[in-house]
Amino acid sequence: MSAICLYLQVPVYLQQYLNHHFGDPIVFDRTLPMNKLIKLFIERQPSDVPIRTVTDNDVAIAIPDQSLKPPEYWNYLPPVAEQALLESIEATFDLNFYNEMLQIMPCGVKVMTAIRSWARLHGIDIEYDNTLKQKFYRIRDKFEKQGINIKKKTRCRD
Repeated sequence: MSAICLYLQVPVYLQQYLNHHFGDPIVFDRTLPMNKLIKLFIERQPSDVPIRTVTDNDVAIAIPDQSLKPPEYWNYLPPVAEQALLESIEATFDLNFYNEMLQIMPCGVKVMTAIRSWARLHGIDIEYDNTLKQKFYRIRDKFEKQGINIKKKTRCRD
């Protein structure tokens, strides 16, 4: 993996999650889909596109080494490729989040307690608990619209 990075704007809770699991800068294993997307879509910086300025909401992602595309020259992701990478990262986060939440919920744990515990386990500040709660409900509602009921059968007061 090279020391040269590309930068991707993500929500803060996702930035914390990524840094907790993949380090800072983020280094994706060579077998992960995100790494394969970077390798596939990385380009040379176009001369008519200004170099991107880094903001606080950006995460640094190490560009994988390739003999045919050295990171010193091939270090630009077009906006559509950035979007594809972000969607892949978000899908991975959602799968991890929802899968683990479904394992916790049948144990009689309140939703907010489960979310706070999950966030702490994955390096996310507790201040994003309401964001994660809304994300959990949105994912659950998407399943429900497809006829898959995964709600708890009993209610707990939050």
